[in-house]
Amino acid sequence: CSSPSTQRHADVSSSAAAAASLAVQVGGRDALLHLPECCPGTVLLGKGQRHALMELIDTVHRARASSDEASADLRISLTKDELCMAVGAETVGTIGRAFGHVAYDTIRLRRVSVADDD
Repeated sequence: CSSPSTQRHADVSSSAAAAASLAVQVGGRDALLHLPECCPGTVLLGKGQRHALMELIDTVHRARASSDEASADLRISLTKDELCMAVGAETVGTIGRAFGHVAYDTIRLRRVSVADDD
């Protein structure tokens, strides 16, 4: 039987491996050179803020659905101001502090859905 702390360590290790794998898929190997870290268990976005970001990318998806830009794998970039408008300046500050104020120049949202095979 493993102790709760051993199980938590295993969960964090598998989560870190999954995050690293996703980073390589999305941004290539260079994405791992300076991977910012945040404290496990820290809640950075509340339910309403997550919903606001999902609604934002869903709106873009709906707008592109009937055009040549439609995609089952939609990626959009946001400015810091756009992120502030979506989740609030205080939350953006909280995210910055959680990652040690690591400089960033790109904020991306991604929406993946099952492609229709007509």
